[in-house]
Amino acid sequence: MTVSSIEAREVSVAGHQLRCQVCDYTRFFRREARLSTGASAFGQDWTNSKAECMVCEQCGFVHWFVRTHAVAAAVEDTTLADEIENLRRRLEAEYDATLEPTTSR
Repeated sequence: MTVSSIEAREVSVAGHQLRCQVCDYTRFFRREARLSTGASAFGQDWTNSKAECMVCEQCGFVHWFVRTHAVAAAVEDTTLADEIENLRRRLEAEYDATLEPTTSR
């Protein structure tokens, strides 16, 4: 397996620093892997998903992280909600600016 040419870095998962399960090292290369269910042969590629892999810089052990659909949907919903709120605030500020009285000369 070829690891990323990007420099290894420290990684946090769920607010905790990731440590290698084998050697306790804390620097990792990031990789993405496709998980195949075998359904691709039947045209069911939608059943496949991706995993994020962290490869230990010291010993090469691969740590796999798979997002569940519920987590991915929650993250997307949160991001969308944030974007909508930012848009609402911007539009509200623009509207308020048009209502401000202009000074006459």
